[in-house]
Amino acid sequence: MCLVILASRVHREVPLIVAVNRDELLTRPAEPVHELEPGIVGGRDVLAGGTWLAANRNGVVAALTNQPLATKRPNTPQGGRDASKRSRGELPLALARHPTAELAVRAFAERITPRDYNPCALLVADAVRVFYIGMLGGERPDIRPLPAGIHVLENRPLEAISPKADRARSAVADLARWPRAELVHRLGAVLADRTIPADAESVHAATGDWRPPEVEAAFVVAGPYGTRTSNIVLAAETVTVYATNAPPGTAPFVALPLS
Repeated sequence: MCLVILASRVHREVPLIVAVNRDELLTRPAEPVHELEPGIVGGRDVLAGGTWLAANRNGVVAALTNQPLATKRPNTPQGGRDASKRSRGELPLALARHPTAELAVRAFAERITPRDYNPCALLVADAVRVFYIGMLGGERPDIRPLPAGIHVLENRPLEAISPKADRARSAVADLARWPRAELVHRLGAVLADRTIPADAESVHAATGDWRPPEVEAAFVVAGPYGTRTSNIVLAAETVTVYATNAPPGTAPFVALPLS
């Protein structure tokens, strides 16, 4: 998962909105969004067995991004990934097994050790709470409650300089005024945006980021790597997960309600 847009208590009719793009090698096999466990839905990475997004019928949603790509180098094995560590895709599912986001992060703090996983970060939320979880090494995850509002997470820590996050945040700045019936369509357009921010190259040069500037677009097209699928979760009276199961803009969103 390389882009997560989360709106907590911003829209008066839908208290939790999550929109995500999963970026990955185009040849890496994956299963579309389906019921992973009773009451929990998400896609599945076939090779590692985990997921990039998990949502449950109580409205707990957890989304994952790998971290921090900017410190890796292309001549290291698997871009710096340690294959001996546990799959990061376990983590969203572990969080979605709880009835509230607060209970999920409490259990996470007690049971999960960052050094067992390659670096990653997550956003987990329900209708009333939202949390950031940094998994950048050490013995304890960095868990922070976040205020109501719009939060954007990509393959950098939440507070890092990010042309990608800045453009996505600007695109949804007026989300509170979007009609409920248009949320999926408008969010889908944001996720399908292939525009590379004008400052992408200068930010990469200043930070030593070796990646191509194409990764700063919401929809990534970078040779053998790019955006594979999009998901949108609307959690209100009911919870519905919408999935393209294909690159955004190339296939319609299909609704999968949880009840």
